[in-house]
Amino acid sequence: MRRFLTIVFSAVLLLALAMPASATTSTTDHSKTPVSFPIPFDSNGCPTMNPGPGAQLYLFTLTPAAEVLHLTVNDAGDYWLTETATGDVTFVPLGPFGVTWSGHGTIWDNFNQNVTNGNMSAILEVSVASASGETLKVNANGHVQWTGDTPGFFVPPTPDQITNQFFDVRCH
Repeated sequence: MRRFLTIVFSAVLLLALAMPASATTSTTDHSKTPVSFPIPFDSNGCPTMNPGPGAQLYLFTLTPAAEVLHLTVNDAGDYWLTETATGDVTFVPLGPFGVTWSGHGTIWDNFNQNVTNGNMSAILEVSVASASGETLKVNANGHVQWTGDTPGFFVPPTPDQITNQFFDVRCH
């Protein structure tokens, strides 16, 4: 789960850094910035946050045809960020074995932080196919809640700050 949080926070951070941020501001960005990160697939061929024996590492890439990111920051430094991105998706194996998958995907996510607590949620819907015609649909849903201020803007919480979390991935 910690790896997933780091990946998601890092991806959103890359997008957010491209936007100006100052006290009491609200901005909306329309972008087509590709996002890539490694993700393990379990031995059944499904992305997972709990890789076990037989797991294969893949590079996930979302190249948005449309992306909207909205950020609000108040004078206290509290922030609210929402994002929706939809476009082409690939899963490319990072080892000698595995199938390359390509298709379409959409991610919806939000991040909220103030001096006493924060949360993030993400939903990912992906429909991909292999060159041989196999299909894979991935539905992922995750949420993390924490207490205490983090050391900076868009900095993930430490494990001891997390008060509630879940992550569910389903493949069909």
